[in-house]
Amino acid sequence: MNTLCYTIVADVKKKLLNYTTKDDVRSEADNLCGGYVLRTNNINLDKDTIWQTYISLTTAENGFRILKGNLGLRPNFHQVEGRVDGHVFITVLAYQLLRHITAKLEHEGDTRSWETIRRILKTHAYTTMILPEIAGDVHRIRKAGNPDEAQKAIYSTLGVNWKKLPTWHVNIPVKNEKKQVL
Repeated sequence: MNTLCYTIVADVKKKLLNYTTKDDVRSEADNLCGGYVLRTNNINLDKDTIWQTYISLTTAENGFRILKGNLGLRPNFHQVEGRVDGHVFITVLAYQLLRHITAKLEHEGDTRSWETIRRILKTHAYTTMILPEIAGDVHRIRKAGNPDEAQKAIYSTLGVNWKKLPTWHVNIPVKNEKKQVL
């Protein structure tokens, strides 16, 4: 099919640009606009199931694109089979987690995209506090900050109790011979 819908003629001397529409070509092209043609060799599928399968595929591709883009996992040139398997496993696991989160939010009426949810949640972070004692021991405490109201709403919808996020406390003792009084 000839997809050129116009004939364009430029007159450089007169500084004019003239065009004519090829109505037959344009009419044929307009009939194809906005239409999808999905083909399958499974004759047992109805049109709605074919469409839902296609949408699921595009959702999965979008999820993988988001995950790999954010994590810097693309391109990946693994050449050892175990590393390839590990990469695929982690990617599929991350996608399953992403779909679980977005499906739960959608079920509760939150239809925001994963990119939006991620942007809202990314400022809620853990902080590590390093507290040295006069005797020389060092305490490292890792604790989540307080989320803002939008983050609290997302956590509530997901059933995450942000007040019970884990806290780590590690005491690093200094050997007796190296203790100093500050």
